[in-house]
Amino acid sequence: MIAASRDTAMRPPAQQGSHLAVGYAYRALTSALILQLLVGGACIMTVAAVHSAGDIARIDLGRAILLFIGVTIGGAYLIRKASLVLSDNRILYIGVAFHLKVALTLGALYGNWLPALRDPFATTGYDAQRYYFYAKAFYDADFDRAALPGINHAGIVYYFAVLFLAFGANPLVPALINSLTTLAAVVLVTFACYRLSPAKRDTRKWRIGLMMLVPEIVWYDALTSRESAVLFSTVLAVVPLSIMTMTKQGQSKRAWLAAGLGLAMTGILRPPLLLPIVLSWAIILVATSISVSFRLAVALLVIIGAASVGVVPQISSVLGSQGSPIEIAQVIQGERVVDTWTDTSVGRLLVPTSVATAILYTPLKVMAYLIAPFPSILSSFEPVSYYWQTLAHAASSLFYVLFLCPYLMAAHNSNLVSGRDRLILGLLLATFGVAIAMGLPIIHERYRIVCLPYLFMYAFLGLWAPRRTIQTTSIISYGALISAIVLYSMFKQLNV
Repeated sequence: MIAASRDTAMRPPAQQGSHLAVGYAYRALTSALILQLLVGGACIMTVAAVHSAGDIARIDLGRAILLFIGVTIGGAYLIRKASLVLSDNRILYIGVAFHLKVALTLGALYGNWLPALRDPFATTGYDAQRYYFYAKAFYDADFDRAALPGINHAGIVYYFAVLFLAFGANPLVPALINSLTTLAAVVLVTFACYRLSPAKRDTRKWRIGLMMLVPEIVWYDALTSRESAVLFSTVLAVVPLSIMTMTKQGQSKRAWLAAGLGLAMTGILRPPLLLPIVLSWAIILVATSISVSFRLAVALLVIIGAASVGVVPQISSVLGSQGSPIEIAQVIQGERVVDTWTDTSVGRLLVPTSVATAILYTPLKVMAYLIAPFPSILSSFEPVSYYWQTLAHAASSLFYVLFLCPYLMAAHNSNLVSGRDRLILGLLLATFGVAIAMGLPIIHERYRIVCLPYLFMYAFLGLWAPRRTIQTTSIISYGALISAIVLYSMFKQLNV
């Protein structure tokens, strides 16, 4: 004990601080892991006992607890592995955030999602509700295609039915698996941000991992929805290749495997997002300067991706999908509006009626996606059973507008990476943003989830902009926000 104290005392002050920070990180991660195992296990057993008589939450207690333990320990191992590879023990704090996020996800599941599944109209209502019942019926019918309902994207039903086969048919399973896939996506994004400038040591880099605590990410992880799975699949398809392009550290077999797997998963779960993935690969092809062989490999990947856009509809039809899973024409279906919107609602005003207006409205719709459900937030609380979702969207939008926007605007002057790498990240963000904005005639906040990794990565660059630049962009950002509020209020008053 005395020797250890002398050793600590003889260290330079900087090393002592680093040693203490690392020790605290280990203790925090261990405490969070133990607490989650105890509290989470008790929560699962309690809910299983309370709801054992219900059809919705009939939980296979043994498999549920094993899955919970597996996700908890697996997440801790993934974080520990990342901290070793990136040589930064502060990444262990992401593990603490992960355990907190799992607890929040279970809270959202039991607090609001289970009651939503008990809604008498759940089987024909919200997409995530229908996916749960469709997947459960498909699983109960031993994967008989006759049990599949009429749905454009049958792949998501297969996805959840397979999860039910492996871990039991109850709402807890998607929530835990979503939490793990979201963590994997966040770890890949963290790798990208560290690899952008590996020589630059900074205590702030690990904070990119806190994006998993964004309220809408926590909410959709609790649901039987495709948002979390698609977030993971698109990140898997794009981010590892982006890392290779921007770091110029040579080719990686794992990155190519990840790209192929991400493409396949996206094709099954959300076929329209194949288009931005292929465009992202095309950006990487044009921007890369690693080697001729790398360019040829990316070019082959682009060709395969482009071919998959034509092949996926046939595969989806074989799986049982009805209708075309990739319909460009749907972006100009002007008659599709929400009943609660007024004639002056932003969502109604931005519904395109032609190809020209679809293109013209795209920049405005991108900004609208960033702030939705504002400004008409009260109408978004209908039906009342979805108020948690509206609160999650509103809290997330406030965070994006008040915190991220100044850093997004300051990223152009970042000294963390080269101008070429900033351009690549900016183009990736724009590609997915435009794809989401043009993908549907009306604004669905949940679709912006797939843009968040690139939104956070680009805003991450702004942390390394000069302080004066951040102050200037903050003034511009908040000034534009106040001006927009005033102008929109005047517009609403003049058109009452």
